[in-house]
Amino acid sequence: MKRCVIAFLILAFMLVSGAVSQAEDVIDEAFGKEVIFSYDIDSLSQSEEQMSREDQYRYHSVAWSPDGDWIALGGHFTLSLIPVEGGTASMIHHYDFDDATSSGGQSQFQNIRFSPDGKYLTYTSWAYDPDRGSYTSGSMSTNFIPDINSYDISSGETATIISGGMDHSWSDDGRYITFINFDYRVYTDSQNAENHRVLAVYDTVTGEISYLTDDNNSNTYDVNNLRNPSFSPDNSHIIAVKNNQLCKIPFEGGEVEYITNFETPENMYYPMYSSDGRWLLFERSKSGKYDAIVYDVLNEECYFHFGKESYEPGKSRPYSFFFEDEETLISQGYSHSGWALGSQMRPCFSPDQSKIVYLFLKPKLWWNDKFIHGITPYITDFDPERYNTIQPTAVEADMPDDFAIKGNFPNPFNPTTTIEFSIPEQGMTTLEVFNMAGQTVRELVAGELSHGNHKTVWDGRDASGNMVSSGIYFARLKAGNFAATRQMMLMK
Repeated sequence: MKRCVIAFLILAFMLVSGAVSQAEDVIDEAFGKEVIFSYDIDSLSQSEEQMSREDQYRYHSVAWSPDGDWIALGGHFTLSLIPVEGGTASMIHHYDFDDATSSGGQSQFQNIRFSPDGKYLTYTSWAYDPDRGSYTSGSMSTNFIPDINSYDISSGETATIISGGMDHSWSDDGRYITFINFDYRVYTDSQNAENHRVLAVYDTVTGEISYLTDDNNSNTYDVNNLRNPSFSPDNSHIIAVKNNQLCKIPFEGGEVEYITNFETPENMYYPMYSSDGRWLLFERSKSGKYDAIVYDVLNEECYFHFGKESYEPGKSRPYSFFFEDEETLISQGYSHSGWALGSQMRPCFSPDQSKIVYLFLKPKLWWNDKFIHGITPYITDFDPERYNTIQPTAVEADMPDDFAIKGNFPNPFNPTTTIEFSIPEQGMTTLEVFNMAGQTVRELVAGELSHGNHKTVWDGRDASGNMVSSGIYFARLKAGNFAATRQMMLMK
């Protein structure tokens, strides 16, 4: 077998000899652990077996179950459930091979999501529907329509829940689905098409759809269009991508507010919050290389998840891959146009935000003993402290024992909490409350304080005296060269 050499420019990981299994050890050390799985071939039909083989280099989406026990994997043809620790996968849903291959090259299981109660898997598939403008010319079919479908994990029943929708995500309470609307009349009656490619919210209780922005977009893909929306943990707003910047939109609709302001933006996709609202995770694409990026909401800083370096558009990844099998892969004709080996795609948090699952692109031995550009799920630890060591908000190594936010009591609270803190020496001190978007809610302390223990009360109001909504907030203490942050939860 060929050897694989991975060089970390900043970590100096280098493998200069050894078997493929040794190379896998180095990959796992640097990038987490592969979720190794296989199907019970004897239980699959010939068509199902063929589809499972094809999807080894066509997986496009991954999701973590709410109970933390399962990984859902979506490809061109198959939807599967895999134990987090790996093992035997269950192909729970699939499309017939001939039907799936006629879908215009679109994946039939895109953007898969678990419902918050874990009972359903939802996903986008692309339908050939002449009544909505699809047609065939010669051997080519075109004008496919995206629908958001559901799969009942218990019964196996499927249903279309949003006709003409894509890029969806659930609210944590399971009542709402945000998505990008798709009006098929752009194919049949473009003059009367409305709310096309507009951000929308579907109420699963009432069945009503509300449109959060009022701009009607063309049918062609454009970075100016909103894409990949997902809810904040407190449902106060929706995070999305527009103009290749992270942005947010109030749940009730309104103006788009940009979170990032990159001077030279590059393609970014699929932002999602951590469960505490402190972090955003997304993927960026540069010259065919996809990387998992972490955004610190409070400190407004971006980092490469792997490599421990700060991220800014245009910056090269702080690691590189040298696969000796790459030329063999290309010569055999198996390649991903525009997808480089070592790409990390569709990253998402585990329910307890301690880990991240993502799709990793690497050489993989196929069923016919040839190498392919294989896509496989990997799980890696998420440790927020690793980013604090890059550009710390608190210099832990030099921090005296008596500089700290000792806590807020009670926590959770409604509506009042007492924040206790200590500072090592007399000096100018500030204590501020921030929301999950990094905005200042209230300045509680600003002035000269003596060294020692202090406490102050926050009554749950903002700077204008208005009661704030339930959700996660952060108390940030600054004194001299020191800073510390504490999470608080207001529950009404």
